[in-house]
Amino acid sequence: MSFERIVDCFFLDHPSLDELLFDGFDSLCMIVGDQKSYHASPLADFSIDKLQDFALGQGVRWDPMQPAAGGCFSIGQAKGSQRHYRWHGLLPPVARDGLLLSIRRHRLGDFALTDFIAEPKQDRLLEFVGGQHPVFVMGPTGSGKTSFMVSTLLHCAADERLAILEQLPEVPRLSPRWIRVCAQPANLAGEGSVNLEYLIDELLRLRPDRMVVGLYVPPQLPLRSVLVNLRVVVHHPRQQVVALHRRIAA
Repeated sequence: MSFERIVDCFFLDHPSLDELLFDGFDSLCMIVGDQKSYHASPLADFSIDKLQDFALGQGVRWDPMQPAAGGCFSIGQAKGSQRHYRWHGLLPPVARDGLLLSIRRHRLGDFALTDFIAEPKQDRLLEFVGGQHPVFVMGPTGSGKTSFMVSTLLHCAADERLAILEQLPEVPRLSPRWIRVCAQPANLAGEGSVNLEYLIDELLRLRPDRMVVGLYVPPQLPLRSVLVNLRVVVHHPRQQVVALHRRIAA
């Protein structure tokens, strides 16, 4: 059975399951809400090579020279019955004791806007998002910013030509009019890298109605230096939504 099917079966058998954590190929942690439970891993017969093939099938490089990788995958054919998952992993040598892998249930598209903001305030939010101002959604991993952003866009931009740019592929294609591109790391020879700034320039030629940029910003990096490079924020005539994955310093 493929890695994707094994993961999907676990989530189908446990409808309340939020996340799976694989610590090596022997230990599995199941997370439901704030509760963790530990079990034998179903990946006992797997190898690093099989997981690298899984990542390669998504166009993602994952090897000792590029030990951190992530993305999303979907199971199911029909639009309404597809199940979406997000993954992120580390390989040796940075993961000193072996594979570290997280799989989260991808709930994008499952939430209504009322799950994030009360109805009396929705009109003001949608009026602002529907305008021509840059919109920034910022927070650490797991804070719900991507789910909130997607719920808002499904409400006001489902029929627009929405261009989605990401450093790691996470947002599924929830509307047939949405177009998605993703940055690309260099190969083992140090060639073939494609950064977000290059993709922004190319996408501007494809006449999107709106653009979404998702990126991780390390705490030590000034936001201003990031925004100077993201020229879409000031050059695009319509609106942009920028999702900043940034841990807020205490």
